[in-house]
Parts: sequence; structure tokens; C-alpha cells
Amino acid sequence: MGVQSLPARRLRNNVPVQRCCCVSFRHHAGEYSNTTMGESLFEVAAKALEFFCAPHWQGPRPQRNTILHVTVLGEQQRYRVLAGRIEQWAFEQAGENTR
Repeated sequence: MGVQSLPARRLRNNVPVQRCCCVSFRHHAGEYSNTTMGESLFEVAAKALEFFCAPHWQGPRPQRNTILHVTVLGEQQRYRVLAGRIEQWAFEQAGENTR
């Protein structure tokens, strides 16, 4: 399974464009979602995962094998990614930022 990324878009001054996305997951009979922004599919999913794992979230928590569905608002395509892969990516990004 290859890494999926959002189509790269930049403004005229070469600043990356943040994309607004809806990230959701299913738990039993319900679907839970969060709307957030980011430059990449993984960044958006990581922000949503952080929201779903925060102490104020009263709903179910995604597990590592939970499939997160990411939809870029205004587009038809839906991306799927494992929560565990997002967790691993965020850990790797944190390590790179501390170097």
C-alpha cells in the first residue's frame, strides 16, 4: 500500500495551500468525524487523530487498526489510511523536527 498524498497546490508566492478535509471513522453503528486543515493527507489525519484521542472527546477512540476516511471538501475522492500508520508518521515527523 503506497502513501497517498493530497494534490500539491501552491500560491503564486510558493506558499503551500492548506486543504480543508473531513476525517471520519466507523465504530459499531455510528460514524464519527472531524473537520480540519492541513497541507497533506497525513497531516490532516494526524490532526483529526489528535482530536479523537484528546481528553475532551467523549466518543469512541480509534485503535491502531481503525481505518480513517479522509475526504477533501469539494472533491469526490475519499482516501483511506490506518490510524496506526498515521501514529507512526507523526512519531517520525516529531523525531525529524527535534534534530
